Amino acid sequence: MGDMAGVNATAQERDALATLNAVNEHEVAAGNQALSKNVTGEVADYARRMVEDHTRNRDDATVDPKAIPIVNDGQ
Repeated sequence: MGDMAGVNATAQERDALATLNAVNEHEVAAGNQALSKNVTGEVADYARRMVEDHTRNRDDATVDPKAIPIVNDGQ
């Protein structure tokens, strides 16, 4: 991900980003697991799409949530 200088997030936003990263990792792993079982046809197509889409999502959104400063969100 790009430079995070000057980016602030609420604790809730930081937690959401951590959850998003975990979901993407899980979906990539699930797709790879299906492919490792030699699935074919539409199942293999779906597994490959899961790996491709969630790898792209992960790469686009990956940042260490702890690296983003927390601002007071009024809570």
